[in-house]
Amino acid sequence: MRFFSSSTKNRIDAKGRVSIPAPFRKVLEREAAPGVVLIPRMAGDPAIDCLGMARFEEMADAIDDMAPLDPVTIALSNKIIGQARQVQIDDTGRIVLAPDLRKEFDLQGEEALFVGLGKTFQIWNPDAYKARQDGYDALAIANFDKLRLRRRPRGDGPEGA
Repeated sequence: MRFFSSSTKNRIDAKGRVSIPAPFRKVLEREAAPGVVLIPRMAGDPAIDCLGMARFEEMADAIDDMAPLDPVTIALSNKIIGQARQVQIDDTGRIVLAPDLRKEFDLQGEEALFVGLGKTFQIWNPDAYKARQDGYDALAIANFDKLRLRRRPRGDGPEGA
């Protein structure tokens, strides 16, 4: 599996530990550098955006290719690199959500919702995600025509085509 897909609720314990869903861990395990990078509200949602190290490095490289003193470059550096938190995945597949993140994203209850977004995933309060879902669905339905599918080389698809 190469992408983070589907949605899964997992329990958060009193210490803020939560298990990354097994399919998500399999994607992360394919990477040379273990762990996951957490970025609060990277896309503006009330969620924690999560990336593997390779994707994080791609983003850092893209920022590095920008004009270094441009205010947009500085803002992106501050948001994506400056607010990033590299966390380790323990032997049982859990990460620790810091108390400030749990408070900011209302993850002080018993569950967190993991939502796969392809090359990244997010961690949500399940109720906050549910409140946004109708808007996401409507926006997606209205914009399916904007999808531009790329043909994959032979042998790279599910059936070898």
